[in-house]
Amino acid sequence: MTLSNNTQVFFFAKLSLDLNLGYHDRTIPATEAIRSVGTSIYAQRMSPKLSPGFKFIPEVIGIFPKGWTRGGQIIRPVPAEILKGKVKVLPLFALTKLENGTTLLEQMAKISGDAAPDFARTAILAPFVKAWVSWAMDGGITMEAHGQNVLFSVNQLGLPTGEFYQRDMGGTTIDFDSKAFPKEMRMEFPHFSEFGTYYELSQKSKRIQTSLGVYFQDRVLNNIDRELQRVAPGYVPGQIISQLWIELQNEIIRHTGIDRNQIPIEKLKTDLGTILRNGARRTSNRPVFSAPSTKSCESIF
Repeated sequence: MTLSNNTQVFFFAKLSLDLNLGYHDRTIPATEAIRSVGTSIYAQRMSPKLSPGFKFIPEVIGIFPKGWTRGGQIIRPVPAEILKGKVKVLPLFALTKLENGTTLLEQMAKISGDAAPDFARTAILAPFVKAWVSWAMDGGITMEAHGQNVLFSVNQLGLPTGEFYQRDMGGTTIDFDSKAFPKEMRMEFPHFSEFGTYYELSQKSKRIQTSLGVYFQDRVLNNIDRELQRVAPGYVPGQIISQLWIELQNEIIRHTGIDRNQIPIEKLKTDLGTILRNGARRTSNRPVFSAPSTKSCESIF
């Protein structure tokens, strides 16, 4: 799709579907349409300070019918590097799709020359955790680690480059209490009424824990774990899942210098949001921020 008559602007549109799929209402709430735009603008302004290993597909326009609370749509321009074919991306869940007796993960490991468990850790897990922690601790931004919405880029050989793209900013959590978040910017985020409702402030700790503990560990890594059991003789079941928390612990220590005993893995599994929030670096040099005000939202939406 293109915007207006400008054939140079290509975009995806996330649309509402008047159906329940997977036990979820597939219509887009007005709160999500607004939150997605505000989160996207903030992430764009902060991104120069953060790990280049994580990028995102921006969400620039949220639309919903006047007077409705659901039924909206969200516009996502296609990044130029993807549109021009300079970068190719695949969703994380594609790694373990079994087709003709093999999976993408197995094929990639063979091309790389590494054993499948080593490949999964060094090419997927470690670079993902490094980038995810940077965005969380240096920007107060926790990307939703969903297998459908996290895309990984591949090179000409079809191997991961260590860079990831987030699709769907509505699932991204901004921790407004993080030391990394510039406090004076809070009310500049677009919203109509109660700020906490639009940015789900009461749910932020749960959303952060769900991102890694449910979406990434229980879904993405569980599938990878089963695949490694299938293709790698001698692989210890659950090893890649254990490595997630070890990598996470190591990366947080690298960021903060905190003693390992202060952030045991069991605490990471239950109180990750607090650890990220308290260990974050304070942000200096406020980035330029130009999110629409409530009044301008009324004209846009």
